Parts: sequence; C-alpha cells; structure tokens
Amino acid sequence: MRRAAPIAACVISALTIAAADARTDLRATTCAAARETVFQSGSAIFTTGEKTYERFVEGQLQCQPFDEIAVPAIAATLDNPQCWIGYICRNRSEFKSDD
Repeated sequence: MRRAAPIAACVISALTIAAADARTDLRATTCAAARETVFQSGSAIFTTGEKTYERFVEGQLQCQPFDEIAVPAIAATLDNPQCWIGYICRNRSEFKSDD
C-alpha cells in the first residue's frame, strides 16, 4: 500500500501535465472553428499565448450565478486578429460603480 501512493501521485501528475498540453491553441485555430467549439460544448479553454489561457463560454449560464457576468470575448485566431469567440466570465464587482 505504501508503494501505491507515490505511483498514484506520479500518474496524477502526468495526467495533469498531459491535460494542460492538450489544450487547443487559439492562435492555430480558425475563428469559425473556435466559436463552434465554444457553442457546441458550452465552454472551452484555449491557450491564448505562450503561458496564458482563457475559458470562453457561450453565455451567462456558464458563469457563476451571483458572482460573475458574461462579457463579450474577442481574441486573435489563425485567420482573424479580432474574432468574437463568445464570452468570458468576469467578477461582477469589476463592473460596479462607486456611486
């Protein structure tokens, strides 16, 4: 049993790394394909830069009900430097005024 824990930790670590590597690079995807991916599955995580990624969603239902709001997301794709991918969820507090 003692040997199982280190082996399990290695397997989980390898799967986590593989999942991160498996993310689709938005810069290598067409605008239409990226948008289709988001709207078919409800949300998708794309690599957006060398060390960055973003979660895109199809609408408000994929955001936290009371904490987040869906805002339009425009990002660079293979064929369009300003492609409307869908939305990204942002904290509502970012949009409250000081009034």
